[in-house]
This record gives sequence, C-alpha cells and structure tokens, in this order.
Amino acid sequence: MAKFDHENDGINSKIQQKNQGIGESYFKKAIDHHIRGDLSAAEKTYRKAIDCGVSNAAIFLNLGFIYQATQRTEEAITHYKKAISMNLNQPEAYTNLGSLYQQIGSLNQALKFTLKSLELNPDNPTAHMNLGIIYKSLGNLDKALASILKSLALNPNNSTALMNL
Repeated sequence: MAKFDHENDGINSKIQQKNQGIGESYFKKAIDHHIRGDLSAAEKTYRKAIDCGVSNAAIFLNLGFIYQATQRTEEAITHYKKAISMNLNQPEAYTNLGSLYQQIGSLNQALKFTLKSLELNPDNPTAHMNLGIIYKSLGNLDKALASILKSLALNPNNSTALMNL
C-alpha cells in the first residue's frame, strides 16, 4: 500500500488559500467596476475571481445582470440559474429570470419564476409589474390589472407600470 503524503496537502491548502484571497480581491474590484457602470471591466474581473476559485451566488447574479444588460439572454439565464442553485433565496435572480423568459415568449417559465420571486419578496414592485405583463400576455386581464395596481401601490412613480395599465 502506498504511503499517504501529508506534506503536499498542506502546500495545496496554502495555495488554495492564497488564490482565494486573490479571488476575493478580484471580486471586490469587479463590484467597484460594476457600480461605476463599467460592465466590460466588471465582467472580466468577475471571471478572474471565478478563475481563482471564488464561487458564490453574488458573482453569478451580478454576471447575470451584466449579460441581461448586454442582451446576452441565454448567458444571463444560465448565470441566474447558477446563482439560484448556490442560494435558493435569490428573489432578484427569480425576478430577472421571469422577465427574460417573458421577453422570449416562454410565459409558463416567466410565470413560475416571477411567482417564486414574489414568494421570497412579496413587496417587490418590479416583480408585481412583470407579473401583470405576464398575465396580460396570457389573457388574464383581471390578474394583470391587480398585479399592476399592486406594483403602483408599492412604487407610485413606476412609469412602466403606468403604461401597462
């Protein structure tokens, strides 16, 4: 039977810790880029964090935002789903998935994800507005009206909700 080498485990652990620290630094820089609106730099820096072994729901949620903002729907869907798989309590990811599915005409998926978002955060005016648009597309005008009105009650300045009345 071969001897187990404990020394290499210690070295590997130190390398992983160092990479994790570097990755966390990249993650913080990516957030700074994202806040400043430099989505290209943010995307590249989030990727560097992932390459260093940082893996958390926030990175994938933020990448989903970037992909959605830059019209890369399939990549956005993939990254929102990854964020959800890492943390099931991601109302923003569910809201955005619902919106993306609504945009591509997958209304049943849109409804499913939007309702899940509202289950997690019942006071989200955007999710209520999206739900109204989905119900309108499904031909359920009573539910559409109720959802849009709920959105407006939560955020009276929502011009998109007003337009959808």
